[in-house]
Amino acid sequence: MWLVSDKEGKLQVRSTHDADDTVTKEGLTPLIVCDLWEHAYYLDHQNDRKAFLEAWFDALPNWTFAARQYAAARGDGQAWRHPSPQASPPSKQAAAG
Repeated sequence: MWLVSDKEGKLQVRSTHDADDTVTKEGLTPLIVCDLWEHAYYLDHQNDRKAFLEAWFDALPNWTFAARQYAAARGDGQAWRHPSPQASPPSKQAAAG
């Protein structure tokens, strides 16, 4: 689950699947993410998702980062963004040719 902000500063909760994310989505600024698939908590909390979320909420979110991201989404500062994909360097054969 992702807490994101759009360009107008409106908050949204987004669910993603199969390695999708909101980091690379244009127009969305990710604030906080919590992995709710069982692999994230089963060893510590068995199937008690509520206990996992309570423990997670108290200990893991970086609220300072989330506040900076939200301020940036509303136009106050620069948000952290995942680097854009860059072109691959030319191969050695192409450079020698």
